[in-house]
Amino acid sequence: MSTHGTGLRVEDLPIGRSTVVDVADTKVLLIRRGDGVCATSAWCTHARTMIGEQPVEEDGLIECPMHGAVFSIEDGSLQLGPACDPLPVYAVSIGERGEIAVDIPEVAEPPPATRPSSFGAWQPTRR
Repeated sequence: MSTHGTGLRVEDLPIGRSTVVDVADTKVLLIRRGDGVCATSAWCTHARTMIGEQPVEEDGLIECPMHGAVFSIEDGSLQLGPACDPLPVYAVSIGERGEIAVDIPEVAEPPPATRPSSFGAWQPTRR
């Protein structure tokens, strides 16, 4: 893991709505929860579509606009399909002045178009 600054502070994030940021070539959703911040992948695990800037329910759930998969922003767990896999979550650290940093794995996940998905659209190339 490597920690990367986001250029944002906690007070820059709206309450009740996700914000998409690029961190180390990775699309990340930042979600403000009181004085803390949660970070998940911005890509839905179902059809690899961007979840984007969406409302976040008071109970910490966010819905993918494409097919309605619902995830917990706290731990990425899947709450409602059609997705089969949880969202990747990233550790967040907050500096003394509210600066947000996110831990991103050294091996970045491939772009959505090249990733196999639980949706089943990806097939290996036959030779």
